[in-house]
Amino acid sequence: MSDVSELYFLDRDSRPTWCELESNRSPYLLSVSHLPIVWLALFQEQDARIDTNCKNDGGRAYFATKRGEAITNFEKRISWIRSAVPSLDEVFMRLLVSRERLWVHVQPLTIDRGSSVLSVDVLKQLLAIFDAPPIPLGVDMQGSAEELTLYRAHFSSWFNKATCPITFACLGASGTETLMAWEC
Repeated sequence: MSDVSELYFLDRDSRPTWCELESNRSPYLLSVSHLPIVWLALFQEQDARIDTNCKNDGGRAYFATKRGEAITNFEKRISWIRSAVPSLDEVFMRLLVSRERLWVHVQPLTIDRGSSVLSVDVLKQLLAIFDAPPIPLGVDMQGSAEELTLYRAHFSSWFNKATCPITFACLGASGTETLMAWEC
């Protein structure tokens, strides 16, 4: 069974309760077997958090920041994103701007295949990818910067070998019956 990363919106920084996202009426995105680089671009180190209250996987690390701060972070990194994936358009920014909920969350997939506990330190290290020069889509990543190697080892898919459209690999897909603009 594949592990998934999730992006969702809430009106608080803590993780959702059981079945809360089903009635949230807000976009809920999934990404199978990797963490989309565009999602990572929404956060800073201080946004990595641990939820100790979750019944099934207490202590699991996740990202949460106010939507306005996520937009600012994304805007600062948009040229990096476009250098790495030239086909990315403004559709993700429109999604962020149009939301009603105050907070944006990303629950990364499990790093260690046998464990559900993520390290906040590893999540913070992943953000260093934006300090390294981007490697454009389709370019061999061998010998790439340490930051990109860490990201690729834990969270990326091989975009040049992806079986789904590049926008799905970078932006995720809807986890609800309401499709995102890039899925239509």
